[in-house]
Amino acid sequence: MDGDEVSVLLAGGEAPGTQILGNPEASEISFEEFRKLKMKVDEEGRVNFFGTADAGGIPLKAGNTFVTVDRPVRPDSEVT
Repeated sequence: MDGDEVSVLLAGGEAPGTQILGNPEASEISFEEFRKLKMKVDEEGRVNFFGTADAGGIPLKAGNTFVTVDRPVRPDSEVT
């Protein structure tokens, strides 16, 4: 999302505030470290996690539901 856009991340039918679980082997990081990791919206409105890479994003899920944005945004928009 560019600096002028605001969207809400949605987890389908999951309850608001549902935790998005990742790799259980990953170490805990601070919120400041997390903010440095890249997430972008794809052409289908799904949020993809890139970490520190620029390619090879992984779609985020909450349960069995893809995490999406609440309204159309430009593909490749960053989630901050």
